[in-house]
Amino acid sequence: MAAEQWLDRFALADPTQESSLRSIYGVDRDIILERVNLFGTVLATFCHAFGARQPVFLVRCPSRVNWEGHHVDHQGGSYNATTQAREFVAACSERQDGWVIVHNAESLRFRPCRFRVDDLSPQHHRSGGWERFVIGAWIALKERFPTLVFHGVNLALGSDIPTGGGMSSSHALLVTSLLAAATANRLTLQRSEIVSLIQRADWLAGSRTGLGDQATMLFGRRGFLFHSPVGTADEISPEYIPLPDGYALMIADSLTHHTLAGQEAVAYNSRVFACRLALPLLLQGFAALGIDETTIASLRCPADISPQKVPLELIYQGLGAIPSDLRLDEARLRFQEACVSGLTSLSFDELVETYFPSGERPDTVPVRGVLMYTLAECRRSVLFAQHLLEGNISEAGRLMNAGHEGDRVSRANPETGEYTNAEYPVTDILLKDLLDDLRSQEPNRTDRAQLQYQHGDYRASTPTLDQMVDIARTHGAVGASLTGGGHGGVMIALMQEDRCDGFREAMCFFHRERSCLSEDQASRTVQKCVTVEGAGMISI
Repeated sequence: MAAEQWLDRFALADPTQESSLRSIYGVDRDIILERVNLFGTVLATFCHAFGARQPVFLVRCPSRVNWEGHHVDHQGGSYNATTQAREFVAACSERQDGWVIVHNAESLRFRPCRFRVDDLSPQHHRSGGWERFVIGAWIALKERFPTLVFHGVNLALGSDIPTGGGMSSSHALLVTSLLAAATANRLTLQRSEIVSLIQRADWLAGSRTGLGDQATMLFGRRGFLFHSPVGTADEISPEYIPLPDGYALMIADSLTHHTLAGQEAVAYNSRVFACRLALPLLLQGFAALGIDETTIASLRCPADISPQKVPLELIYQGLGAIPSDLRLDEARLRFQEACVSGLTSLSFDELVETYFPSGERPDTVPVRGVLMYTLAECRRSVLFAQHLLEGNISEAGRLMNAGHEGDRVSRANPETGEYTNAEYPVTDILLKDLLDDLRSQEPNRTDRAQLQYQHGDYRASTPTLDQMVDIARTHGAVGASLTGGGHGGVMIALMQEDRCDGFREAMCFFHRERSCLSEDQASRTVQKCVTVEGAGMISI
């Protein structure tokens, strides 16, 4: 219908419209009012930019919160995530001339952009700001349908997802943009296909992300945890885990944000690169330890390397044969040896070009600590859902805590309380101690030596996130960690609902002291954002 008609339906609380909103967002009146306000803002932006009488269709995509299984969706790991009411919304009208014209509701922050679909090529992602995600979505769809003569679209966008906050605002923008393009061109796509197209679009925009974020957005269900392997789109097989009664997932904003561009992108991509580099080196070590060729051939990604396939002692021994860090020239030699052994089909140059397309490259790559974290987190990503299903919330929280320790970059000085740099290298001594614990036959020692409790050394946190995680644990969280890609953004804490008020107050005090906010300003950062069946999700 016309944009002005949509506005009337939202403004007048049309019963049919409200029923539709309740079916999407639930019955919480505050949430529905927030959604109505966002739709109204986007429609008003459309009217101002393109006119009120054009026929408009609406597209939306929720944010996501990953509870457990961080940094491993591109390594074959499983995702344990929920969608959240904050979202991207687009008001769209079809154009016949092949132009795409985009206006953002935050016009002072995000400039308008325009482009012709026929003129797009993969090189367009090399330049631009926020609009590169919109462009990437159109390029991915154009590659999928190379003979189609595309219609363009007038697009008004708006969002209340924190930008760079770890709730995947970029993926929500990608999904929204691609769905708008597909709808305007009468294209029908399966959800699993959209998941792959979004990854392609994100890679065009410069990030080497996996499939987990968009899989959650497209397959998630309100009131349930989405659990699935997400190594490839074909592997997505959602299991929906009821959220635990009596617990809330607290989402706390650090007020620091990442961009995953420039040096941040190099740091992010170097860890993904490290896993791709380290896997054939680890398989080489397994071969030297006598593991048979059939088993080695079945280990296609880090998620395949579990104690069910490879004895845990051999996993730790194999890690011991991998250097802590490698210079790129050293990495090339080690990788080429693995190629000769038939343990990888990629060339080293292909790998470097894949993960560092801009030409900016690190001098050295952390290998052993990143791989240990990845192996452990892949294991945690499977066990976490099992513990929630069994009602073993404390064990689920223990896995969240172990995951954050692998991301930690700082720790409080016990005497001064000041947070200073902390390093947790995976040393030969640590691996020897784990082997001794496994062989001890003492229950406590063998338990702590299990793969899922190992931290590794991924280092995607910040001192602010580390401090917030520690505050959450002090206030009774059974588990707390960063969420998303890290390097800023938000942290999450799983805690009993009667503990939430104390944590809220502690976060208000933390932000007031750290950011020099007034008491009123700090208190306004605390708001209940969404309640879902079985558990609360509360944003701070």
